[in-house]
Amino acid sequence: MNETALSLHDQHIERDRALRHRAVLVLALLFPTVIACLLFVGVSERASRCVTYGEECSSVPGTWMYTCFFVSLAAGVVAVIWPRAWLSCRTARAWAVGVQVAAQAVLALLILSFA
Repeated sequence: MNETALSLHDQHIERDRALRHRAVLVLALLFPTVIACLLFVGVSERASRCVTYGEECSSVPGTWMYTCFFVSLAAGVVAVIWPRAWLSCRTARAWAVGVQVAAQAVLALLILSFA
């Protein structure tokens, strides 16, 4: 009985470590994702018309993009540095990583919607 309980405890710790590694990876990809999306949009004809003539500019409010960026950043930092003992439920880190990934995906789509 003790070995099974220890084994389940070890499995939870390994799962928690894997979630932290995913959070670090997604956090590390936040800036390259934004830069790649901006470069892709920057070479589009629509972006050049917006910069040159002020025509066909994006209708997406900039506050949405900033909000998605900071939500992804904050959720990633929380998922990485929050101590395991302070988590009220076992799925809290998983939810934080999910919010992080979703916010980063929405940010990329908002930037790419300008192209």
